[in-house]
Formats: sequence, C-alpha cells, structure tokens
Amino acid sequence: MRSQTPAAKQCRSGSIIGMASCYALGNFADNFFKQAAILMAASLAASGVSSVRLFTLNISGTDLQSVATVLFTLPFILFSAWAGWLADRAQKKNIVIGAKLMELATLCLGAAALIYGWWAGILLVVFLMALQSTIFNPALNGAIPESFVEARVPRVNSFIRLASTAAILAGVAGAGFFLDLRPGGLLPDAGSLAGETYGRAMAGFFLICVSITGVFTAFTLKRRAKTADVARAFPWSGPVESLRNLMECRKDAQLFTVMLGDAFFYGLAAIALISIANMSKALGYSDTLSGLLSACIMVGIAAGSLIAGRYPATSWRVLMAPGMIGLGLCLLLCALTPLVPAHWGPLQVIWFAGTLLCAGISGGIFIIPITSFIQIRPAAGEKGKVIGASNFLSFSSMGLCGAAFGLIGLLPAALTFVLYGLLCLLFARAFIRPRLRKLEGASLAERARSPLGFMLRAVMSLRYRVAEKGLNEIMADDKRPILFLPNHPALIDPFLVFSRIAGLRPRALADEHRLSSPLGRWLVRAMRIITIPDAGKDGRRSVERIRLGLKNLGLALQGGDNILLYPSGKIYRSAREKLGANSAVTTLLREAPEARVVLVRCKGLWGSRFSYASGKNPSFFKVLFSLVPPLLLNMLIFMPRRRVAMEFTEVTDLPREDKMALNKRLEEYYNQAEMPAATVPLFFWQGSRPMQIPERVATGHDA
Repeated sequence: MRSQTPAAKQCRSGSIIGMASCYALGNFADNFFKQAAILMAASLAASGVSSVRLFTLNISGTDLQSVATVLFTLPFILFSAWAGWLADRAQKKNIVIGAKLMELATLCLGAAALIYGWWAGILLVVFLMALQSTIFNPALNGAIPESFVEARVPRVNSFIRLASTAAILAGVAGAGFFLDLRPGGLLPDAGSLAGETYGRAMAGFFLICVSITGVFTAFTLKRRAKTADVARAFPWSGPVESLRNLMECRKDAQLFTVMLGDAFFYGLAAIALISIANMSKALGYSDTLSGLLSACIMVGIAAGSLIAGRYPATSWRVLMAPGMIGLGLCLLLCALTPLVPAHWGPLQVIWFAGTLLCAGISGGIFIIPITSFIQIRPAAGEKGKVIGASNFLSFSSMGLCGAAFGLIGLLPAALTFVLYGLLCLLFARAFIRPRLRKLEGASLAERARSPLGFMLRAVMSLRYRVAEKGLNEIMADDKRPILFLPNHPALIDPFLVFSRIAGLRPRALADEHRLSSPLGRWLVRAMRIITIPDAGKDGRRSVERIRLGLKNLGLALQGGDNILLYPSGKIYRSAREKLGANSAVTTLLREAPEARVVLVRCKGLWGSRFSYASGKNPSFFKVLFSLVPPLLLNMLIFMPRRRVAMEFTEVTDLPREDKMALNKRLEEYYNQAEMPAATVPLFFWQGSRPMQIPERVATGHDA
C-alpha cells in the first residue's frame, strides 16, 4: 500500500471540520443579527414610522440600513493591516479562539439591544462584530493554504463555503422566524415580554447559545508550525498601511485583478441583500418569507461554490467573466418580480426565489476561484498581509456602496435590481474582459470567449452536449495569427467550433451555394466569411474564383486575422476524413509561415441530419427549420442531446511544404475520431441513447 504524504494526511484530518464549523457558526450569528436589524428597520418604514431616535439625531429606516452597512465595514477599513500583521506573527489557532470569545461578549450586548429595541446598541454591536471578523478572517483564511496542498484549496474553500452558506441561509431565514415568534402553545411566557419584544428576546437568547458553541469549535483547530519569520514592524498607521499593501499588490497584475473583482462582488452583495428585504416588504411578504427569499441567493451561492470547487484556483481567469455576466442577467430578471400579478397564486414568489437562486449560483462560480487564488498566491509569511489588504479593499467597497444606498434606497426596490444588474454587466464588459486580455499567461480559452459565442453555445446546447478539451492548454499570443483546421463531419460543426472561438473573431472560407439565402448572406457579412464556388458544381470556370478566395484568406492571415479553414473543403462522405491532393492548407502556410496552427477534432456528428450518412445531400437551413417543431414539443429543455467531443491541439511540426505529407498527417489526426453513423432520438419519450444506423441508407435519423 502506498504511504500517505503529510499533506494527504492533513487533507484527511479533522481540521477541515473544525474550520468549517468555526467559520459557519460565526457567519450564522453574524447574519442572523444583521438580518434581524434589517427586518426591524424595514418594519419601521413599512409601519409608517419615519425615523427613530439615535442619541440626538432622528434617523429614518432607510438611513438605518445604510448606517449599519457603513459601520460593518469600518473595522475592516481601519484595522485590516493590524489583523494581517497579527495573522502572520502569532499562532492562528490562538487568534481564532480570542476572536470567538470576543464574539460571545459582543452578542450578549446584542441580545439586550434587540430586546429593548436600542438602536444605538444594535449599531454598536454591528461595529463590534465586524471588528471581531476583521481579526478572525485573515487567521482562518491564512490557515487554509498552510493546512492543505494547493490542488485541494478550491475544494476546501467550496466545502467551507457550503457550510458557511448553509449557516448564512439558516441565519437569514431564522432571523425572521424568531422575530415572528409569540408566546403561547409550546412557547413559554416570559413575564412582561410580549408581541414583537418577545420575538426579539427569543432571537437574542438563541444567538448567545450559538456563540457559546462557536467558542468550543475554535478549540478543535490544529496548531500549525510557523511558515516564516515575519520581521515587519507593527503597522500603526492602519488604513494607510493597508493602502501601501494594496500598492504592493498592484505589482502582481493577476492578484490585483482578483482583489478588485472580490471588492466589487462584496460591495454589491452588501446592498443587494437590503434590496431583497425592501422588495419583500413592498410586496407585502412576512418577515419569515423575506428571510427565506434572502436565503435563496445563499443556496445558489452554495451550489455555485460546489461547481467552482471542482476547478483549480487558476480557473478564475475562465470563470470570472461568465460568473459576473450570469449574476447581472439574473439580477435584471429579479427586477421583473413586481410585474408578475400577485393574484397568480405563488408564481410571483416562485419567480423571485428562482431568479435569486440563479443569481447566487453565478455568484458562487465567480467568488470561489477568486477566494482560493487570494489565499495561495502570496508568499509564505505574507498571506495575512495580503488577505488583510484584500479585506480592506472589499470592505471599503462595501462602505462606499452602503453610503450610496442612502440614495439608491430612494428608488423603488425593483429599480435597484435593474441598477445592480447593469453594474454587473458593465463591470464584466469594461473591466474583466479588457483586464484578462492584458494579463500574461492567458490561455486561448480566455481570449476565445465572447457574448456571441456564449449565446451560440446556449442555442446549440438545446440539441448538443459538447465536451471541449484543449483550449485551456494553448497559450494566447496576440502577435501571431492562428490557422484553425477542423475536420468536417457535418454542416453543423462550423457553428459548434465557432461558438468556442468566437472571441478570436476567426474568418472562414465557405461554399457560396450553401450561403446564398438571405440568412446566409447575413452570416457572411456578420462573420466576415470569404465565399468561394464549389468546383464540383461550377467546374473549370470556378478555378480562378477559388484561387482568388484563397489569396484573400492568405492576405487576411498575413494581416493578423485568425482563420478557420476546413482542409477537406467539404463535409464527410463517409465516416473518415479524406483530403486527397487538396492544397489549400499548404498554400496558406506558405503565405503566412509565422502563423500558428491549431487542429480541431470533432467526434460524434456522423449520422446527424446535417451529415451525408444517409446518402442524401443535406440542406443546412431545411434541416435547421425541421428541428423547430421537435424542439417546441420537447419544451426546449427536454430534447435529447447528441454528445459531441471537441479537441483543440496546437501543432508545430507539420510538413508545411509537402502537401501530400501534410494531408496524410491531418487525416491521421482527424480519423482518430472515427465513429459509426448513429442517430439520437428527437423526442424525450424516445430516450436519449444513440442508435447505430447503416450508412448511406435513406432512413429517418436525426441531428
């Protein structure tokens, strides 16, 4: 039996259980208290109480929400440098225990503030809980990369996020439940406490019990040896030192990009949760239902975290833009909730809950790779400093957003979701994509993504389940154009291939006869396709025009355009690719010898309606439109999917001058994907298993 490495033993130890429990119970108490305060403030506004007395000031309910958000961010802004220094110098377990004891003392004060509706005390507790989190966060997050090998960090983070999100879910949902409690039945009387006061008392007592449990979990953490001797002086200047640390982080473009994304996400999340509560109140929902709706976004984050946890920490470069775009679109859909008539039964609530759930999934996919990268990127002995600087930036963002909510909160709740959604889409378009393109070490997959490709993949996914491989392993290089050379088993594969590389804006060579319709001509203009005649149909008179088309393609390649060219010039006539004496690839490589070559191999399309497997010449648009009725009968999402494997491989040793040797090499590569002709049913009640069919027989098989 192979012996376990120390790292493997650490991964199997109980440390992760202690970390997750400690983190989760703290998040539960934190969010339970904050949600209780948010709901109490929302109730004040809904009941017509315009303001509450806070020392010598009268503060409105909306302003209370804004002030609480700002107060929660202040300790992270003021003391993150101190907490980061402490995490790098002291034993992290001792820091965590001290922070949990501080949490217990704070929540005892919080329980009293809730019972008496003492808003000054509630706001003070919000500040003290944030101070406790400021100390706690760098210590626990810095312990994760010390306790687990790098490859395990995203999974550990996803597990901790799952546990803490479940705790946040319970905290957010439980706050409304406890506030709605009244004496009677199984609940005991509590002297003079009645009505809303009784619910607040039960909430406070429960919080203290949770905090005591959290203190015990802190003692289960493992002690770790110091990873480095940190000689930095104590950062007395606090936020000034945090700013200096941020300036240092700017030298690492990847780390700073991730930190900015983290800051944007948490700034937006801070006020989005308030808007959920405000929209719920505006729609007449109870505190319990409002809490459950807020919990929906947390469930989504947990689900998205599990998805993202399967990928390495470096996957933030691939997942960052899609995650933010998905979040923005879902928040825009949330804004439509008031338009769903309330008399349609639970449909309005289902719509709101469903869009929040999807927004959470996108958020989880966005944040887990970012969190993992911030933990593993800094050198040993600087993790606390960098995590502290990241907290400073994120909570500064939350403070700014909280202050801005004083104005944003004046808008109708639905319009705040419109604003959030547009901000997400703008951030993805104006910051994430340009920033990713400038970073060194980008893969072709990062450069290849685009909104057009995303939409095309979404449409294609109604019928095809594509497993893509290879793009992430090919490095991007903006100085050298790429010649993509795919095999051509069916008329549909150009769209499947293009959907994966649309961001590279490849120009293609295509048969003018197949694109002679109005829609085809539009595709030619939109995708900058160069068309040529079919020599088999047009005979000798087409030779010059074909040469002209290839020359134009060569000039485009020389000019830096990426090119998508099918070496065979036609779709398969059998299960194997046959290039014969075709010379198009050799001609282009002579025109642009500096061009990179990426081979693309599609597997699983032979037997499709778009293929020649039946012996009939397929018409693209006729086949495409024939699939519309089956799609509708399958209600779009239930149509059986054809499985397609697509592999991208960059090659540098092609025999560029010898066309026969080159074609033979390409055929060998493509024909590794040879499969018998197979059909996939059109309707979900027929199942989804492919069935092998005889080739060149006119049978009713499908795409």
